[in-house]
Amino acid sequence: MIDTFSANSLKILDKNPEEFKKKYIENLSLAPSNKNTKQGQNLHSFLCYYLKDFDTSKIEAAFSPADRNFIEQLKNYEIIKTLKDTQKKDIEQPFLIKCQKTSLKSNSGNYPDATSYPDSLSRSIEEKAAQPAAGEFPIDNKRPDMQNQKACKAKKTDTFYLTGRFDAVLLDKNPKIQIYDWKTINLPKNPNDDIQTIVYLYAASKLYKTNDILITYLSLTKDENTTIAFDSADNYLAKITAIVNKYKDK
Repeated sequence: MIDTFSANSLKILDKNPEEFKKKYIENLSLAPSNKNTKQGQNLHSFLCYYLKDFDTSKIEAAFSPADRNFIEQLKNYEIIKTLKDTQKKDIEQPFLIKCQKTSLKSNSGNYPDATSYPDSLSRSIEEKAAQPAAGEFPIDNKRPDMQNQKACKAKKTDTFYLTGRFDAVLLDKNPKIQIYDWKTINLPKNPNDDIQTIVYLYAASKLYKTNDILITYLSLTKDENTTIAFDSADNYLAKITAIVNKYKDK
């Protein structure tokens, strides 16, 4: 039974549950490493040591002349210079966030998806409550959302975990938390709706206890970046839960 999900595994599960099963349940490797993957791993490793203020001279000496020239350019990126110069930062910060989802069952036997959760129920999930507190669904036929609340009842609460690693986190006052994620070549096509964005912003809100968060994707080879601000923990958790619900243990 898989109960721990990364942003990448959620992307695969959302797109193709059968591929998820083969890779994460049957342990079948479907995508061998390529040149871009290895390049990305080398760049990530270098930046980790460099931003932690380790002596990277021996690492740089092992690179080809062309790669050493690129490394020098990389050091002059504004984002890299900012992170290098600040003391308030976390580099390669891992996270493991506990989440709880509540499965809902309607009286008609249909199951709504996560985005149809009432706000009050989303809050109860967020606060890790097993069931809505007594009186949370008041019996008042005049309330406009009464039909939705009467149609749904908590069936059970399941626990799952989100895991991953922030490439870099700048701990400052405005915004309070600035996450950075390195991309070897291309930035996400739809960063606001990207599953990694959703998972990372939600996890950061739990790890750092704030909603004052930004995530910036930086293309290392193009020196391009895009930034997304934190939106809603309830919406993030609902979207994540909808994907997790696609997993069926067989």
